[in-house]
Amino acid sequence: MQNKEIAKHFKLLAKLTDLHGGNTFKSRSYSNAAFQIERLQSQLKNMDMAEVGKMKGFGTAVTSKIDMILKTGELPQVQALMDETPSGIVELMNIKGLGAKKLRTLWKELDIETPGELLYACNENRLTMLKGFGEKTQANIKSSLEYYLQNKKNFHYADIEGEANLILAEIKGKIKSIDIEFTGALRRKAIILDKIEFLTSVKHKEDLKSFFEQVEIDEALMLSGTYESGYPLCIHFYEDGNLANRLFETTNSEAHSELIGAPVLDGKKFETEEAIYKSLGMSFIPPELREGTIEKDLAEKNEIPELLTTEDIKGVVHNHSTWSDGAHSIREM
Repeated sequence: MQNKEIAKHFKLLAKLTDLHGGNTFKSRSYSNAAFQIERLQSQLKNMDMAEVGKMKGFGTAVTSKIDMILKTGELPQVQALMDETPSGIVELMNIKGLGAKKLRTLWKELDIETPGELLYACNENRLTMLKGFGEKTQANIKSSLEYYLQNKKNFHYADIEGEANLILAEIKGKIKSIDIEFTGALRRKAIILDKIEFLTSVKHKEDLKSFFEQVEIDEALMLSGTYESGYPLCIHFYEDGNLANRLFETTNSEAHSELIGAPVLDGKKFETEEAIYKSLGMSFIPPELREGTIEKDLAEKNEIPELLTTEDIKGVVHNHSTWSDGAHSIREM
């Protein structure tokens, strides 16, 4: 477990302590512990807890909790408070600008326990009746809430890529003969996507059902639902001799398909995606460019550019370290 994950446990404990009206001194110490952990140059899992306890900001209470997290992956104090917290309140903790103390006020004084109830209260102007909540605060909360509700089912590519690779490795580990790859927005490396998509042979369909916590759509060439970790998962299937066609169909954005003139396959089976584009009088368009902008014109002129790679980066490009919300320390970078 990385330091950033350990710090998240302390941040959550601090929020839950404030939410339930706990000791303010303790909640501050938990927040401070999270801050100190994220600043460490070394990973706690590789450090001696006795030595950690001697460092500034780390006392016996903090180090014992770190040790518990490293050994069990959780904190009993967090779980105990989560058991006392309605699921809707936990969800509302994700709303930007809505701190734990303000959320407690809404929960206890207006009996608000879900995002929908909070939005309804904002629309009725009820938040302004509470101490510490003015019209501006209410407007900011409403704006953040609406943004959250609109985007709650979306993911950043950078956040979901790691989980997608873990799922892919798990599938390959359990189904030894499978030939499976990314497709959809994930293959296009779209900045924002709403699910993890794979493509494989239809002969593996029944075996793959076990990877779903819940199957919501079961069609001849698709399974869709929820993966056991909670991520939306969609597995597309191809029949023998139809791999290139299905990879092409499932990868493209709707805008790209419209741009190049879908449907373009007309019952023909192609060996490769390159052959599909060639039949349309175009050079191959990489998945990353299939978003329905100017790629058709470029492909028709054989002017598709080479995609940038990490090897092309010759200098520092706006890095975040663990001093803020980055994943690595300055020394590591």
